[in-house]
Amino acid sequence: MVKNKRRPLFVKICLISFFVLILCRIDFAQAFTLGKTYDSKNWQEMEGIAPPFLVNWVKSGEFILGTEELQFEFEIEKAFLEASQKNLGKFDINEEGFIVHKKACKPPEFIYGLPFPRIDTQAPEAGGKIMANHLYAQMRLGGIIRPNETSWIGKGGLERIMVAVSKRFNYQGHPGGPIKNNDNFLYQGMMNVVKPMSLKDVVKMHLVYNDFRQDTSFSYVAALRRFQRTSSSARSEAMFGSDMCVDDSELWGGKNSTFNWRLIGEKKVLCGFAAPDKIVAADMPDGAFKCVFPRIKLGYMDSNGKEAPWTPLNVTWSLRPVWVVEGIPKDPEYNYGKQLFYVDKGTFTFWFKEIYDRSGQYWKAIFGIQGFQVAPDGRTSLLHLDAYLAIDDRIRHATFYRELASSGGADNLLYCPISMLGPKNFNINAVQQLSK
Repeated sequence: MVKNKRRPLFVKICLISFFVLILCRIDFAQAFTLGKTYDSKNWQEMEGIAPPFLVNWVKSGEFILGTEELQFEFEIEKAFLEASQKNLGKFDINEEGFIVHKKACKPPEFIYGLPFPRIDTQAPEAGGKIMANHLYAQMRLGGIIRPNETSWIGKGGLERIMVAVSKRFNYQGHPGGPIKNNDNFLYQGMMNVVKPMSLKDVVKMHLVYNDFRQDTSFSYVAALRRFQRTSSSARSEAMFGSDMCVDDSELWGGKNSTFNWRLIGEKKVLCGFAAPDKIVAADMPDGAFKCVFPRIKLGYMDSNGKEAPWTPLNVTWSLRPVWVVEGIPKDPEYNYGKQLFYVDKGTFTFWFKEIYDRSGQYWKAIFGIQGFQVAPDGRTSLLHLDAYLAIDDRIRHATFYRELASSGGADNLLYCPISMLGPKNFNINAVQQLSK
């Protein structure tokens, strides 16, 4: 009888302990507040609303996050979203990862707007459709000219800088409508190095097809007056010895059909903004959109700072709803294994990429910093990231990429008219002209 009397008491104690733990966890989760600064003293409050690697960086004291409510509605221009609604129910994704007409099962010749304006999160192809929407939201920017700066940063601070001018011409999703496209390009891209002198006038050009064909890639070295065909299979190798590869461009520069995608979750996470207020950009007379970028200060620039030398010091962190999409490369020789993408649910902006090696171990992370630039006609700069930072957590090294307002005789422009940037700018003659 004594044994039976003790059992209810034991059960009561267990139940009380259980509910106390539940209440503690609820209070703990509710402790996060926008407007507070988070550092190594209160990092626990961030758990659940930040990726694990960001929590660890704050816990270690490498990052200090200033959080704030945004002073604008973070959304793509309404005209683009209205155009997207015309695509509702038209398209699907086939087993090979390509967009096809739902009825004819054939690839469309041209799409403008989000191909999948409504995402069924329960469908097995939801992850692939989210990635497709990101691509076409990015394609709406048309012709892009982007002076940029890449910094190599180690534990001791800044190591070296490379300045380049990149160009991209989107065939699919072009805001001006369908363009003659006999070669079925998805887009064409080019990069011309401005400095250092050891790399000056090195030009890389890549042609990306909207089908099974591998990309066509060239390098041109002015000092040797020589073109070299480069392997498109090297897209996962370190670029110029940095912590990023070609496919890490703007967090994902690869072709969606080369990966298997799966939606694995939804949540709210802290994301990095270049400024808490919207930025007024300029409408150029020729129709281009001229970008303005706030200067992002890094840890190595502050001699009294306690953060890591690669840490952005003046970024505003705010909450955004995201999908978490898992990507697995189809190529068995790809250098990365699983990757997790944190994709903004409203704009399809990529905020974070969590990278694992082929054995499944966490390796490094990349996160984007986005400003909200709006021109007088309502067009925005969204999906044209202000900057992004790759941190290799194994070797404790980082690479920071940021856009420049101008450099190398070029302004940072979006929505360039074809008269300024078009197919004529992506051929061998155009490469040679850049190197003169």
